[in-house]
Amino acid sequence: MTTKQSEKIKNIITELQKDYDFNDYVINYIDEDELKECEDAQDVVELIEKANEDGELTNEEVIYYSRAIEYLAKEDPSLSESIGIAEELWFWLDGINSERLASLLATRRNEEDWCEFIENLETELDNLFSNK
Repeated sequence: MTTKQSEKIKNIITELQKDYDFNDYVINYIDEDELKECEDAQDVVELIEKANEDGELTNEEVIYYSRAIEYLAKEDPSLSESIGIAEELWFWLDGINSERLASLLATRRNEEDWCEFIENLETELDNLFSNK
């Protein structure tokens, strides 16, 4: 891949990312040399997916009781979704607090956004590589 192509890809990523609220910029997790080694859209998508392999871009920690309560009141007032996530992950409800519930919910929402981001990126990259 040429430098011009990698710059186009980075611009696509930057533009797409504006619609999402991850913990950092995706570009900060991409190795330039590895990007240049990509031969097609699938290689680029795999590289981007690898960037969040440890959840660094999507794991969210909501700290402070007041922020957690505010987030939960807005996003999950019945607590059904956040408690459901806690149960899926085998948390004991007697030891869980609002900060943990808010963090689990925020992380799940970020993960859903990440999947949508990857799908949109794949579409954009397919268009880019098909117009070579």
